[in-house]
Amino acid sequence: MAHSNQVREFVLTDNGVQLMDIYASAAGAFMGTARMAQIAADEASDVARREGIVSRERHIEEKRRALEARIGAMRAEFVAETKEQELVIAEEKARDKALRAAKKSLGRHRGGDGAKGEGGR
Repeated sequence: MAHSNQVREFVLTDNGVQLMDIYASAAGAFMGTARMAQIAADEASDVARREGIVSRERHIEEKRRALEARIGAMRAEFVAETKEQELVIAEEKARDKALRAAKKSLGRHRGGDGAKGEGGR
């Protein structure tokens, strides 16, 4: 007669004998009270692992938000510095234009066209 070669647990109940599968996990195969303890330990381990995943995901999100905030602050700093430098550049260009106009006027006043240098010589 054919039969199974699997390991089974026999449990005596009020309704007679019941065949139970063993509980197999990475820690081994368990039956009876050890099975119940291992199932509870594995479930606790699964809960802890899932909580660890959630915690790591939350940590990543917090770091992303902090990075975005720093990037925003750096952009704002860059915009402010750019505006300041553009004002300085505009002032320097205005000075250059005024100096060129003054040199040209001085050259005309001395009788030259301003292109020959001092005194139109």
